[in-house]
Amino acid sequence: MSNHNVDRINPMVYIASEQSECIMSARNVVLTEHQENMVAGLVTSGRYQNVSEAMHAGLRLLEREETELAALSQRLAEGARQAMDGELAEGTGADAIRRAFAKAKPT
Repeated sequence: MSNHNVDRINPMVYIASEQSECIMSARNVVLTEHQENMVAGLVTSGRYQNVSEAMHAGLRLLEREETELAALSQRLAEGARQAMDGELAEGTGADAIRRAFAKAKPT
């Protein structure tokens, strides 16, 4: 690992791998007692090696959720646009729900 100067005012953690290098900033976060106990339990159980690893996992889940919500919002906007343009599915609302569930069923 090469030597890098780290700003003493804004400490950075240097992480290197064979494939890529990135600099990750250190942050202070305030957790509720419940959140602190949960993270501590995950580390104590061995599920995660340290608090940082557990927090990264939580942020990955949050990122996935935000991506899914953005996609859902986009689909809803498209559906609203189609309805305003008169591009409606045939049949009743119940028919549309049955088709949607049938389409979503795993085969």
